[in-house]
Amino acid sequence: MTAACARCLCPLAPAGPSVVWPYACECGEGYCSEGCRSAADVGHRALCAAALPIEKAQALRSLRSLLQELPNVCEAFEAVLLLLAAATAGSKTPQIPGAPEQEPESGQVPTGPRLWSLVQGLAGAPWWETLSLPPPMVSEAQAITARVLEFIQAVLSEEELVGDLSVGDLAMLVGQVRMNAVEAIVPPAEADAQGEQLQPAEGLALHLVASTVNHACEPNCALQSGLALAEIRGWAVLQALRPLAEGEEVSIEYVGRGADRHDELLEQWGFDCACRHCG
Repeated sequence: MTAACARCLCPLAPAGPSVVWPYACECGEGYCSEGCRSAADVGHRALCAAALPIEKAQALRSLRSLLQELPNVCEAFEAVLLLLAAATAGSKTPQIPGAPEQEPESGQVPTGPRLWSLVQGLAGAPWWETLSLPPPMVSEAQAITARVLEFIQAVLSEEELVGDLSVGDLAMLVGQVRMNAVEAIVPPAEADAQGEQLQPAEGLALHLVASTVNHACEPNCALQSGLALAEIRGWAVLQALRPLAEGEEVSIEYVGRGADRHDELLEQWGFDCACRHCG
C-alpha cells in the first residue's frame, strides 16, 4: 500500500533508513507538511497510540486488529472512528455565549457539533444492509458492531457523545459512510528520492457537496477525483455533462452502466431501479 499523508492522502516516499518523514507523529502517522499535521491534530490527539494511556492504547490496538478482520467495512469503520474523534475534539473548543457559530475557513475540516450535524444529515442504513447480508449473518454483524463499540467507548471513554452511542447508532454511521463516501485518489506531486514515480494514494472521503449528490442512471454531471493539478489534488470535482437549468438538481452515476448495475444499486444503496437502463 502506498504511504500517504494521514490527512490529505498526498503520497509519501516509503519511510525507511534513507527516508524519514519530517512531519511524522511519534505513533507512526506521516504528514506531508506541518500544516497537515496541525490540522489533523484536532482529532488525532484522541487516537494517538503514542500519547494515550496504556489501557486506551491497548484498546485502540485491539480495535484496529478486529477491524482488519472486516475487509468489506474496515475503511468505513476507520472513517467513523476518525469522525467521532474529530466531532468530540472540536466540541472542546471554547465558545462565547450567544456568539454565532464560526464557519470553518476554506479548506478547513469542520469539527465538533457542526461536523456531527453534517454527518447526521446524510442518508444511510445499518451497514449490513449495504452489503445485503442474509438474515442468519445479521446477528453476527450486530455482535461484531457491539464489540467494536466497546473498544471505541474504551478509547474515547471521556466523551459523552460516544458514551451515548448504541449499536444501532454505530451501525448507521458506518452505513452512512459506505453509502455517501467518495473514493479519494490522490496522485503524487513528484518522484520519490530514487527517481521512481510514486503511486497514487487511495482512500475514502466525505465531501460537504459531492457526498450529498444523488444518483441518476442518466446523470447531468460526472464526479472526478484523482486529478493531477496541484491546486485541486485530493478534491472531488463535479463536472457538468450538459448545460444545467437554474434550480436543476445535480446528479451523478454511482455505478457505471453494465449488466450488474441494478444489483449493485440495490445492494449498497437500497433502491430498486426500474429505468430503461436497469429494468
